[in-house]
Amino acid sequence: MKKSIVTFVFIFLLVMPLLSAIEFNMSDSFGREGVLFAKLSGQFVQPPLRENIFLYRGHVRTAVDAQVSKIDDDYYIYAPLAGKDPKNYSLVIEEIAYMKGSQKITEDLTKNFTITEEYVSFLPNPGFIVTKDAFKISLENLLDQSINVNMVITTLNGDKGGIATYSEDVNHEFSIKPGKEDISFGLDYLPGPTSKIMSFSYGNLTYEIPISLYVDEQSQQSQTFAVEIQPSELEITIPTYNNLTKLIYIYNTGTGTLNDVQLKISDSLKPYVTLSEDRFGEILPNSNANLDMKIVSGGTNSIGGKLEVITDEGLYNEIRVSIRFKEGYELSPEETGPELTTEENCESSSIGGVICLTDEECNGEEIYSKNGLCCIGSCKKQPTGTTWKVLGWIVLVALILVGVWFYFKKYKGLKKPVDLFKFVRKKK
Repeated sequence: MKKSIVTFVFIFLLVMPLLSAIEFNMSDSFGREGVLFAKLSGQFVQPPLRENIFLYRGHVRTAVDAQVSKIDDDYYIYAPLAGKDPKNYSLVIEEIAYMKGSQKITEDLTKNFTITEEYVSFLPNPGFIVTKDAFKISLENLLDQSINVNMVITTLNGDKGGIATYSEDVNHEFSIKPGKEDISFGLDYLPGPTSKIMSFSYGNLTYEIPISLYVDEQSQQSQTFAVEIQPSELEITIPTYNNLTKLIYIYNTGTGTLNDVQLKISDSLKPYVTLSEDRFGEILPNSNANLDMKIVSGGTNSIGGKLEVITDEGLYNEIRVSIRFKEGYELSPEETGPELTTEENCESSSIGGVICLTDEECNGEEIYSKNGLCCIGSCKKQPTGTTWKVLGWIVLVALILVGVWFYFKKYKGLKKPVDLFKFVRKKK
């Protein structure tokens, strides 16, 4: 028993100095005009820095534009090898300090490799991504013909998802013409940071790009996106052989900017309805865009359809549109609506107005401005149905009290009139 314990302690003491040693992973060879990828793992005291990375051909130092990034607990190195001749090289990382068991080790790390005669078919750039916003990766096709590059995204740590434009663990194929092409990656909501590997491959050549996505209060990932259409429904009656224009508002009720907002109407409405705008480049948070819906009468038919709003963020909203053409019908001022009275924005210094929210009403004059229905005054919350009932009872009670007060004020203080005939009879 004692012998077993002694043996265990001996093995533990022998192995302990090897714990937490550096792992330096890098291929032994790279294609001509390719890029070098390396990964270092360990408990660093002095981690690898860009200015401490050198490339040697034999004993001669040669220029290299190396990039370094930390993702999770690992360090990644990316270095283009363009212009390097097919020979033997060494990647040297100087003044590295790390823990090996309980010991602090300071040394230079060296890894030998060869640049082969065979040219690579394509290159990715950059070699890693650390971001909180949407990003792009450039793929350069070095051949004189189009190639189909395959991409697979895999989560290393954290939550899956976060990249809105491409699903994970699914093969995506891109046809890349000779030259450079960018692939754009939009981000979805993320509850926390996550790291991924994005693998690009063609033939027997594969690149693995590490991706680190993080969030903060200002990031695109933490923003909310919502779109609202006003009015929420359109039921229109229009005189036969007459025209009418309705103003439509598209509200951004989220905290993120809405991009590439597209507007579409049903095919059934197209013979009679045209939109002044079919697309808005962006709508900022707490703002809106507006457009004219122009309706041309076409007989005595009734038609129906919908107006659709689609954004680049994948949002969708719609309103129902019902139009009735009626002979001899006269439009009221409320149906025609006020004229557009200014080409300036509501908040401009010359107007000094404000655009009320959908649950607010204007306490003042309303005019149409360039960016919406403008309130020259102040906005206040619209009373709810319960509030209206309470106000109604208060008004009714007030009227009753005023009536009672008026009655007593006018009649109770008056003396009863004298009966002259009765007075004469008493005298007799």
